Amino acid sequence: MPDKPTTFVNPQELKNLSLDELQQLAGEVRRFLIDSVSKTGGHIGANLGTVELTLALHYVFDSPRDKLIWDTGHQGYTHKVVSGRADLFSSLNTYGGMNRFVSRSESRHDIIEASHAGTSLSVGMGLALANRLQKKDHYVIPIIGDGALCEGMALEALNHLGAERDLKLIVLLNDNGFAISPGYGALHDYLQSRQLNSRDPETLFTSLGFHYIGPVDGHDLETLVQALQQARDSHRVPLVHAKTVKGKGLEAADSHPYRMHFSFPFDPQTGQAMESSGSSSVGYQDVASAVIER
Repeated sequence: MPDKPTTFVNPQELKNLSLDELQQLAGEVRRFLIDSVSKTGGHIGANLGTVELTLALHYVFDSPRDKLIWDTGHQGYTHKVVSGRADLFSSLNTYGGMNRFVSRSESRHDIIEASHAGTSLSVGMGLALANRLQKKDHYVIPIIGDGALCEGMALEALNHLGAERDLKLIVLLNDNGFAISPGYGALHDYLQSRQLNSRDPETLFTSLGFHYIGPVDGHDLETLVQALQQARDSHRVPLVHAKTVKGKGLEAADSHPYRMHFSFPFDPQTGQAMESSGSSSVGYQDVASAVIER
């Protein structure tokens, strides 16, 4: 197991870093994730795309007072590192080990059980409305991917949130063009048409009442921090649209059809599965089919 980099910090210490130091930390976290997950297996591509995004969130907001809600729980590995769980990564994908997803039983920084739900906007809206009734002033930030944004509960929440004002909730859209496989559909096509530094007016989210910010480069920490700070001061519900690259920093992901979404233990240079992976265990699907065939 690789040594944990000495510059790993907790959420409070993170805020004392300069942007240059934060960028250096992003590189170290990315190398740590590749080294670790290549040994244990796990959601590597999904997490390499959210390194800078996660660091920016913890830099601007105050978790766990501010609530980060990961819609797709397997994008929370950097969040786990920052919140004190780097030492648990050697237990990933083992019985009783660190969860592949975010889990309330694991940390006070995780407030829901989440994997592939599409519920973050609805959960976040409920929390933010309750906070307003109780006159609490902390923020709720749901992080939702473009693949989950088209789900029914997400669209219902967008319908409600666009009509709200002075609600301390920020929608962070992590747009990498993928769900597990490449994205598909009208909403996917619309998001893909929105290019970085575009001067064309945004029409979909602004017409629904959101304060749209983006698209921003989801790997540029300075841009991300500025966008989140701008969102924090908005009177309308802001939607920060961040363009990210699934599998960023792992060369083997560039030629993979799902950009190394999930992998068993693998060679970090080639991306090829290790010969021993899976040889001492039986997959759930194999057990299920054996039971059905009886």
